[in-house]
Amino acid sequence: MEWVAFLAVCLAAALWALRAGRPVTGGRVVTHSRSLPFVGLTVEMVRKVVLGRMPFLQFHLEEFARNGNRPYSAGAIGGLTVVILTDHRDVKYIHKDAFAGFEKGPKFQTVLKDLLGGGIFNVDGKLWKEQRNIAHHMFAKRRLREHVAAVYGSHSQVLAHQIARQADAADVDLKPLFASFTFDTICMAAFGRRPSALEGDPDAAALQHHFDNIQTLIVNRFMLPWWRLSAWLQLSEAERSLTASLKAVDAQIYGMLEAHDGRGDSGTLLDLFLGAITDDKGAAAYAEPKFLRDVMLNFFLAGRDTTASALGSTILLLCQHPAWQAKVAAEAKQVFAALGSVQEPLGYDDVSDPDAAPVAEACFLEAIRLRPPVPTNEKSASEDCTLPSGVVVPKGTVCGWNCYAVQTDPAVWGDDACRFDPGRWLTGDARAKSDFMYPAFNAGYRLCLGKSTAVLQGKMALLTLFARWRFELAEDFKEVPVLTITHQLESLRVRAIPL
Repeated sequence: MEWVAFLAVCLAAALWALRAGRPVTGGRVVTHSRSLPFVGLTVEMVRKVVLGRMPFLQFHLEEFARNGNRPYSAGAIGGLTVVILTDHRDVKYIHKDAFAGFEKGPKFQTVLKDLLGGGIFNVDGKLWKEQRNIAHHMFAKRRLREHVAAVYGSHSQVLAHQIARQADAADVDLKPLFASFTFDTICMAAFGRRPSALEGDPDAAALQHHFDNIQTLIVNRFMLPWWRLSAWLQLSEAERSLTASLKAVDAQIYGMLEAHDGRGDSGTLLDLFLGAITDDKGAAAYAEPKFLRDVMLNFFLAGRDTTASALGSTILLLCQHPAWQAKVAAEAKQVFAALGSVQEPLGYDDVSDPDAAPVAEACFLEAIRLRPPVPTNEKSASEDCTLPSGVVVPKGTVCGWNCYAVQTDPAVWGDDACRFDPGRWLTGDARAKSDFMYPAFNAGYRLCLGKSTAVLQGKMALLTLFARWRFELAEDFKEVPVLTITHQLESLRVRAIPL
C-alpha cells in the first residue's frame, strides 16, 4: 500500500502544479500567443530565455510587436498568472494609489532570497518600511553625497587611465571596464575599500566573476518550476555553480564587515547605516551580521550593474549620434577648463547642480529611457482589483511592466518616442513627466533613493572620458544583449580617438 500512497502524493503534486490560474481580462489585454494549456508560458520561456539565452527585454518586445504594444497575460506551471503592462497609469496605481495591495510576492522573494536575503529589494511591509526610512535618512546626508562624489571623481580618472593604456594598441572593450569601474566605486562608497578591479587585481576579478555568475544563473529560476528541487539536491551544474559563487561572495562581504573599524566618520554607506540604526532602537536587529550582509549586498548590486549598463548604453547611443557626442565633448572641455587640467578629478560642486553639464546629464537620462538598465519589474496583487487601463487582475496575479514600452509610449513621449533625442530633457519637456512615465528608477513609494548619485556618477564618467577622446564603434561591432538581471551587452568595442 505504501507505493499506492506514494503515487497518490505524486499525482496530487502534479495536479497542484498544473492547476490553472484565474484569467486576466478587460482593457486591451490579450493572451500571449504561445501560452499553452496547463503550462502557460513556461515552455516558451525555457526554450527562448533559458536555452536560447534571449534577454527578457527582447522576449517581451517580440510579443508587444505581435500585438500592437498591447499588454498581455500568460499562465505558468503552479497556477501562476502573469500580466505584462505598458500603461503608465497602471504603474502609478501599483506604486502609489493602491500601494498596499501589491507586494514583491512569494515567487520573487523565494527566487532571489539566496542573493538579496531580507534586503530592501526583496521585502514588503514592516521590513521594507524600516529599511526605506533608514535609507532615506542616509541619502539625505550631504556627507554621503560628498563622499561618493569624491570616489566617483577619482575613479573616473583611473578609468580614463585604463582606456588610454588600451587605446594605443587596439579597439577598447568598454563593457568590462565600466563593470570594473562601478565595482570599485561601490566598494569604496559602501565599505571604504578599494579592490582595484580596474587595475587588474586578481581577487577583485574573481569576485566580479562570482557576482556576474550569480546574476546570470539566478534569472533561470524564474522560468524553471523545478529549481527548488535542483537547488536543494544540487542536481544541475547551474545550481552547483550558483551555490559556489554565493559562498564566495558571502565570504567577501562578511570579511569586509568584519574589517570595518567602527569609527563611523567616513561617510560610507556602511557607516551611515550603522549610525542610523544606532539612533533608532527599533532597528537594532539590523546590526546582526546576516542583516548587514543582506542590506549592504542590496546597496552593492544597485550601485554596480545598473550604472555600468547606463554608461554603456550612453556611449553606444552617442557613437550612433556624433552630433550629440560633440556637444558633450564641448561641455566637458568647458568643465575641465575651469579646473585647469583634464587630469584633475571632478568634485561634488563641479557637477551636482542640474545646470552643471546639462547636456551630459540629458544624454545619460535619454539613454536610460531607451535602454533601461532594469528592463522589467513586477509586483504581486494581494487582492482582486481593476487597473486604470481596465485590466481586471485577480488576487495572486504577478503584474509586471516593461520599462522600455512605458518609456517609449507615443501617447506620452510623442511620435518620436523611439528616437534618441537628449534635447527633450534640455527643454524641460521630459523632466515634467512623472516617474510613472519614466520608471527606470522605479516609481512612487519605491522610487530609487540613489537616483541622484547614479546620475552624478554618470555625468562624472562621461565628462572625464569625452574631455579626452572621441569614440567610434568598432567596425565589426554588433549590439548583442545578454541574459542577466540587468540590461547588459556582450561587448562594447570602440575606437578611442584622442582630441
